Amino acid sequence: MWATLHLLQTSIRALIDLASYLVARHALPAPRTSHELFERLENAGLVPPGTAVRFGPIVGFRNRVVHLYDKVDERRVYEILTEHRGDLAELFDLLLAVLEQDTPWKRRAPSPNPLRSWEPGRRGGERMVKIAGLSVAMIGVGLGSVGCDKVLSAVKKSQKHAAIAYDEKTGGWGYSHDHLTPDLAAKAATQKCSTCTVRLTWNQGCGALAQSESNKEIMTTALGSNRPAAESAAKKDCADKGGGTCKVLVYACNSTN
Repeated sequence: MWATLHLLQTSIRALIDLASYLVARHALPAPRTSHELFERLENAGLVPPGTAVRFGPIVGFRNRVVHLYDKVDERRVYEILTEHRGDLAELFDLLLAVLEQDTPWKRRAPSPNPLRSWEPGRRGGERMVKIAGLSVAMIGVGLGSVGCDKVLSAVKKSQKHAAIAYDEKTGGWGYSHDHLTPDLAAKAATQKCSTCTVRLTWNQGCGALAQSESNKEIMTTALGSNRPAAESAAKKDCADKGGGTCKVLVYACNSTN
């Protein structure tokens, strides 16, 4: 039971640490409490209105576990771990978007209602807590124990998205690399060329866009583990489609570290 609680509160601590880093990074006023971290981000327009109210109960739950403000009900812990772990993922997605300097909540804001399931005195039924159930739950939140830095590092290493954008009429182009999601990569590529259309997105490695020198309508894209491989594959595909001699218009590579 206490091992599970430790892993849960450490997961929440990692989210609080990430919020603290974002407050400092954006030079926001120093908060007096963990709850005020989210108020600072909200007031700066970095997270949606109501974030502090909605996720405040999570911070409060963590404080009660650490400081033993009241006795923690085992049934409440079981309910949170089995039914409400998605709340942590929702908060993590919001903070990660701020880290990437994106604000997806402007397209679809989360519910502003407080997460009552994390508040004391509320129970989701009279089910009995079994040791096996808590063991599974402990594994489910175990990732939080490695800390926010390692979590972000692991995510960034496995998710390196790039994009290539091109405008046939103007010959303008744009590219991006090393973004956490395909959407962020596409957005960055078109920011460099507002009239461009995204032609290719990918995760890891390199990509290239080739065009026939004799028939401008023939354009192909390809991927490769490195720049030469991606460019060679794109030119070959272009030639195979009747393009004759083809040239690479633009390429991009994600970092390898």
